[in-house]
Amino acid sequence: MFSAKDMQALICIHDAYRTLNTTLMGTELLVTPDEGVLGAFSRIHAVIENNVVAGLKKNHCEAVWKIVDDKSLTPKQQAEMLLGERTVPVDIL
Repeated sequence: MFSAKDMQALICIHDAYRTLNTTLMGTELLVTPDEGVLGAFSRIHAVIENNVVAGLKKNHCEAVWKIVDDKSLTPKQQAEMLLGERTVPVDIL
C-alpha cells in the first residue's frame, strides 16, 4: 500500500491531468488508457483506486472521487482519507 506522501503525489498528478485535459480539450474529456498521451495519463485513476482502503471501494469508488474532487481539502488531507489515516465525513460515504 502507498504511503500518504505517495498518495498525495498521485492526487497532485491527477489534478494536473484534469487541468491539462480541460486546457487542451476545452472541457474535461474522458479517454481510455489506449487513447494517446491523455489516455496514458488517465491511468492515474486506476492507480489511485487500487490503493485506497477497502471501505472506500464499495459503490464503484464513488467516495474515492468525491474525496479527490473536494478542493476544500488539501492533497494531504485527501491522501490521508483515501488511505484510512483520517476520518472521512459521513456525507462522502
